[in-house]
Amino acid sequence: FLSKSDWRHNMKYLPLTKSAELTKNYRRGGWITLIIGLLIFSLVSSLVIQIGSFFSDSFGILIQLYFYSLVILAIILYSKFVEKRDIQSLGISSKNFTKNYSFGAILGFVMIGATIIGNLIMQSISISINNNVNILYLMLLLFGFCIQGFAEELLFKGYIMNTIASMSNMTIGIVINSVIFSLNHAINPNVTSIGLINIFLLGFLLSLIFFYSDNLYLVGALHSSWNFFIAILGLPVSGKIVNETIFRIKTTDSLSILNGGNFGLEGGLLATIILIVGVGTCLSFIKIKLEVAL
Repeated sequence: FLSKSDWRHNMKYLPLTKSAELTKNYRRGGWITLIIGLLIFSLVSSLVIQIGSFFSDSFGILIQLYFYSLVILAIILYSKFVEKRDIQSLGISSKNFTKNYSFGAILGFVMIGATIIGNLIMQSISISINNNVNILYLMLLLFGFCIQGFAEELLFKGYIMNTIASMSNMTIGIVINSVIFSLNHAINPNVTSIGLINIFLLGFLLSLIFFYSDNLYLVGALHSSWNFFIAILGLPVSGKIVNETIFRIKTTDSLSILNGGNFGLEGGLLATIILIVGVGTCLSFIKIKLEVAL
């Protein structure tokens, strides 16, 4: 087994994944091309948010989620025609699609489920059934979150993480994209310091999973599942509220440090614990993978 010093050395110099290797070998352009790409994607993302704001809350959320397909299109076109790289370099692979997507969705459900159970045990939330559920809306919401979750993972893991890793190393790619992922949520409604820390931890966990699996569909499904299951519980998703939900959850104001208050579960300490456990578990799997590779 690896000694502690060997483990620290391997974490510092994580090997490039196959998709990151493809990025290194075929991508054209340096840091300037990366910055220009990020500016373009930021403008497209801002446009998507503005389009959603023109409509009523419920319909506006759907419009915004579905228009994230423009972000996906922008990243793929920019990567192909400006940087001369294919979608495989972004971690997009149809191999074992059903298995990877299902596993990612289940992971997201389990993590949110554990956070909910923890909050119920601590009596920081209470749950009731919403008798006015719009099933069609929920189905549209599910597909919308599938698009939005994949778009964000394509941007932060497929594009930012792989590009930075190809120009420096994988560890720097993991850390920087996780920081940017957290800062991207800094302007969300009712954001808190714990919320930003948890968003960083979520981004870090997703980055580790992407490194381990080298499959964008897996992390995209986890991200989508995480957001969707928070939404249908009637809780804010990073501060944003979906009204047509299956459940109604009432939070205990005095225990907002546990339940996240108006920012949602992602702003609570119980989510912090779940995410830290997830990061530790993933690091253990990565350690085993590195040991086997020796």
